[in-house]
Amino acid sequence: MKCEETVNDALAWLIHNPLCQADAPESRWNLSPGLDLHTVYKTSPAARIHLKQIARYNPVDLGDTADGFCALRLHL
Repeated sequence: MKCEETVNDALAWLIHNPLCQADAPESRWNLSPGLDLHTVYKTSPAARIHLKQIARYNPVDLGDTADGFCALRLHL
């Protein structure tokens, strides 16, 4: 990851590379545990079949957006 990448890019990288988190590039920010933070992540509706793979983020399916994406609330 580069410093210019968005938080969305960083979260996507971590979700898709959970075993590589120890090797994750250094970042200038981090998330403190216990703050009850969440984000809404828009993705393909086909991603619904993979929710078990991101169970640690307690995904909540918010339904489809007006532009056809699946909106997921992820707890950080």
